[in-house]
Amino acid sequence: YRLYGLTVDCEFPLPALPAPTGTVDITVRWGELRPVPAGPPEGTVLSEFEMGTAWYFTVRGAEGYVVRYPTVCDAAVHPGLHRIDLHCVDETRKPLATALFAGSIMAKVMTLAGGCVLHASAVEADDRALAFVGPPGGGKTTVAALMCAAGARLLTDDVVRLVPRADGWYVPPGTGQLRLREGATSLAPALSGETEETVDGRIGVSPPLAGEVRLE
Repeated sequence: YRLYGLTVDCEFPLPALPAPTGTVDITVRWGELRPVPAGPPEGTVLSEFEMGTAWYFTVRGAEGYVVRYPTVCDAAVHPGLHRIDLHCVDETRKPLATALFAGSIMAKVMTLAGGCVLHASAVEADDRALAFVGPPGGGKTTVAALMCAAGARLLTDDVVRLVPRADGWYVPPGTGQLRLREGATSLAPALSGETEETVDGRIGVSPPLAGEVRLE
């Protein structure tokens, strides 16, 4: 798959564009099932976030990095950032781990690599990228869905990677599914693309993705 301008080889489907044959930037594999406790793994905590309880930790350890989602999965990231092994608590957690990889885990890996990554959704309109930055539940996806219903094309939902070029910053296509919260599900019929219920109980719509375009 081609995700945020990177070629990803993984064992599960992603809401992203297919990649042409060539060099793989990140290889993702399922690791063994194992417990994922509530606290951070051993090492130096680089980032953490709480939503009532601990939601994730990013930790630098002796063998690379671990992105932990307590009771769900550990993403073991090798030191060179080119290999990720996903260790789930059990088989039932794999769908959620897949969703986390396409968004949150990839965002952290790209940040560790020195990339410029925004918590944002973005669309292409009039040959330029428009990005909407905000916190969880801040309306990023809803605004992107409204823009797509009005004729814009989706670039990515929830995670935006900015790529520097000689003539400015560009946004490559990322996740191709708009995950609509309960208050925005009425927008789904106005959007073209497949619709499904997502693992977190939202309505996911997959409209056609735009190609890489400059941010204005």
